[in-house]
Amino acid sequence: MKFFNKTRLKVAFPRVALGVIFSVSGLCGLSGLGFNSPYSDEGQKFIGMLVSNHVWLVIKVLETICGAALLFGVLDVFAIFILAPLVVGILFFHLVLSPEGLPLAVGVFILEVMALWRLRHHVKSLLDPPTHRNTAPRGP
Repeated sequence: MKFFNKTRLKVAFPRVALGVIFSVSGLCGLSGLGFNSPYSDEGQKFIGMLVSNHVWLVIKVLETICGAALLFGVLDVFAIFILAPLVVGILFFHLVLSPEGLPLAVGVFILEVMALWRLRHHVKSLLDPPTHRNTAPRGP
C-alpha cells in the first residue's frame, strides 16, 4: 500500500492547505508582523473599522485556532464549519471592496468547497428537515 495514494491526497490536501493558510494568516494578524496587502481605500477603511471594534482580533483568533485544528486533524469538521462564514466574508470583501486579492480569495473558497464536499454527509444532516418520531395517531 502506497503512503500517498490519490484518495488520501484528495482528502488531506484541502484540509492541510486551509490549515496552513489560516494558521499563518491568523498568527501574522495577531502578532502584527503580517504582510501588508495592497487594499483599496474602501478596503482599508473597512479593515480599520474591524480593528477599532475588536472584531479583527476575534477573526484572527478564530483563524489561528481553526487553522491549527485543521493542521493537526483535531476537530476538523468543526473547524471547517467555523471557517465557512469567514471564507465567504473574505470572498465578498475582495469582490466588492478590494479586487486585488480576488485570485487568492477564490482559491481559498475552492479549497473550502472541496473540504465541505468531503464532509457533505455532515452538511446533509444539518440541512434535512427534522423528522418527528412520535407520528402515531392519537386515539380516543
